Amino acid sequence: MAVLMMVNIWTYPARADTAVSQAVPHDLVEETPYCAEWLPLTAEGYFNCEIPAGWGQGDHSLGLSADEKGAYGIALHGPWRGEIPVKISISYYSEGNLLYRSADHYLRLFSQPALGVALEGSNYGPVTKATVSGRQALMFERVKNEFVPMQIDLGPDQPGDGNGMVYERRELMARPIAVKERFVVLPAESGFYALRYSAAEENFQEFLPLFEKVTDTFYAKR
Repeated sequence: MAVLMMVNIWTYPARADTAVSQAVPHDLVEETPYCAEWLPLTAEGYFNCEIPAGWGQGDHSLGLSADEKGAYGIALHGPWRGEIPVKISISYYSEGNLLYRSADHYLRLFSQPALGVALEGSNYGPVTKATVSGRQALMFERVKNEFVPMQIDLGPDQPGDGNGMVYERRELMARPIAVKERFVVLPAESGFYALRYSAAEENFQEFLPLFEKVTDTFYAKR
């Protein structure tokens, strides 16, 4: 999912020690997922919420500005668990944006299998109602496989060349990681909002309270 950032719309507290930094390496993250500090985030004219301090920001502009795509949001990358990071994204999609025709289009793309049948290792939960920012929203979860690269040592191409060197041939392969996601889709007067949380399935419950706080503090301005 492409989530656009428009840097000049974000405002944070003025304190330098609370600026959002790069994602924290796994070995430096405390075992508890609960943050000691949260930052108020303001996307001018779009939404307010609180986000966990210390999470990195991703840039998914893909060569176009947020105004050009009609999509405004922030992608947060948190602690790594194994081979993938925990991620939260918060987006506003204006009417006529270049990514999704409508909230219904977004729901069809993410809440059900693309071909009508879930691939092996994937499953889709029901779409349920929720209340976010005082409005009725729709929420659903899914599990899908993401493929991460791995290197397999296939042994030496040749035993040696007389100089003591041994050559190894490595083939790039990939293996599936089960990723669980929660989506919250919120209507707007024009366009819609989408909040998304993803983590390795085995770590989904561990970090879910962080996403729940983001949604609890989310205030839609449109």
